[in-house]
Amino acid sequence: MKKVETHLHTSPVSCCSRLTAEAAAEKYRKCGFDAVMLTNHYSRSYIECTPATEKEWLDRFIEGYYEMKKECEKRGMEAWLGAEVTLFAPYTQYERDRYPMDVLEKNFADYILVGVTEKFLRETPMLCDLDLKALHAICREHNVLLIQAHPFRTEQHHSPKPPEDVDGYEINGCVGFKTTCEKEVLELAAAHNLVVTCGGDTHYDWHKLRSATFVPDEIHDSVGFAEYLRKVRVPKYSLTETDEFAASSES
Repeated sequence: MKKVETHLHTSPVSCCSRLTAEAAAEKYRKCGFDAVMLTNHYSRSYIECTPATEKEWLDRFIEGYYEMKKECEKRGMEAWLGAEVTLFAPYTQYERDRYPMDVLEKNFADYILVGVTEKFLRETPMLCDLDLKALHAICREHNVLLIQAHPFRTEQHHSPKPPEDVDGYEINGCVGFKTTCEKEVLELAAAHNLVVTCGGDTHYDWHKLRSATFVPDEIHDSVGFAEYLRKVRVPKYSLTETDEFAASSES
């Protein structure tokens, strides 16, 4: 089976990340990963970080994937295209101009999209400007899974969204936060027959790669991964991987 990362950010598309495509590919290669799903931030806050138009920003988002793909292929790995879409971000001027703060705080959440293609990204409207029901409808139309990222990450004011509006929930293995909330995610997903993913939310070289997902060797992209998740609902995963290559501290 393949060892896969399902939640990863690279710079400069995700301006909060300090990992280039080259550094990320090397980090994952050293830890024995066979594939990574790049889920750079698709959010108004990241568009606001640049002087680019929406089209220019989307071009750069897609270029970031091809950079990751090139660096992975150099190391005998695969890169899959994904995205982390943020809705109702209360820290963006664009959203604050559209909605009162109480609406933003109630609806704010991040979503991992599995099954993404370049065609999907180019032919759909700005996904981060939709509400959850509209985003879910577009994802279903294009056979893309909508997974709420880190739904129990209370440090950033996240909370689970209604199960009828998502396809699953994520167990988040990021070492930058206290708990994975594995038990809570598994119980919530099982109660509604939803998908579970497990990803590291990796941004920095000091982020230890403690989580991994394992999939059959015949899966080679995000579309195939989405199809597999629909069948198994909860793939084999680990939260006890070792990473002796991570930087020793945040500095």
